[in-house]
Amino acid sequence: MKKTLLIYTLLVSISAVVTATPGDTASPAKNPSLDSKPEKKPPAKAMPRGQLLYQNHCMVCHESNVHIRDRKKVGSLADITMWVSKWSDYRKLDWSTDEIRAVRDYLNQTYYHFTE
Repeated sequence: MKKTLLIYTLLVSISAVVTATPGDTASPAKNPSLDSKPEKKPPAKAMPRGQLLYQNHCMVCHESNVHIRDRKKVGSLADITMWVSKWSDYRKLDWSTDEIRAVRDYLNQTYYHFTE
């Protein structure tokens, strides 16, 4: 009986060593990571295209305070479009009409709030 118990204990110990992962000190039978599914993190919320373009290309020269100063140079959506287009041409960004609109829409939603 003692010999059987000793063999059983030895087999259980060997099994724990063989199935353990590096740094794992818990026995496999009691390891919750083996019994449960890993938690899925929700996907990161993607930034709008206009915001990405603005942050990568426009904030190089000025910060957002240019949009909230007292002497604003824009008074309509058309003005925002004109300025975005002007600076994209000046910086040779070769933005499409959709990219200019995306930046305009981002600026309008964030700072100006003009109606169409």
